[in-house]
Amino acid sequence: MYYIIIKDNKDIIIFKNCRSVEKYINSLDYKEYISHTSISRRLRNENVINFKDLQIYSSESLNKYIVVDKESQTICFLENLRSIEEHIKETQTNSPSYITLSRRLKEEGIIYIKHLLIKEIKE
Repeated sequence: MYYIIIKDNKDIIIFKNCRSVEKYINSLDYKEYISHTSISRRLRNENVINFKDLQIYSSESLNKYIVVDKESQTICFLENLRSIEEHIKETQTNSPSYITLSRRLKEEGIIYIKHLLIKEIKE
């Protein structure tokens, strides 16, 4: 299982186990703590956990790219830039070309398009 944390609606952090998520969250300067059992239980019952400035998701597998829809609080994993281009066209009226997406990912590391965050996953 993979755990994906979106911090401040801009940073995407991926963990391979729930205990790592717990350690990361509890290392931040929050007055409240969250346990890995609470994270695991809540993710089974909900699609996303909103905790302070974090959104926490889980996924069985990852592809090369992650697309986070902040408006609907959903995530999807896509294998290539053409798939991202098509996904954006489905959710919005137009999309940058896959060439533009590629260039922006190389230059910026993460792309913000309206309510979408797009990032290449590097293991």
